[in-house]
Amino acid sequence: MVIIFIDIKDIKLCYEIEGEGYPIILLHGWGANKNTFNKLANELKENFKVYKLDLPGFGESDIGLPLTVYEVCDYIHE
Repeated sequence: MVIIFIDIKDIKLCYEIEGEGYPIILLHGWGANKNTFNKLANELKENFKVYKLDLPGFGESDIGLPLTVYEVCDYIHE
């Protein structure tokens, strides 16, 4: 597992990468974090490259300013 911190638009985001193969991005719901998917990622990593992301304001990612759902989508796209 590789843990990565990246700055996007002045907000530090955290994500993890596990496995090899076709990429899959796991996005948690509001009030959760990337660790929500630990069991699922453990199963998927045998066949896929799994990305687990802490959305802005959750887990190990910075909160920054209050963000709309559309702004969070922009961060994911970046």
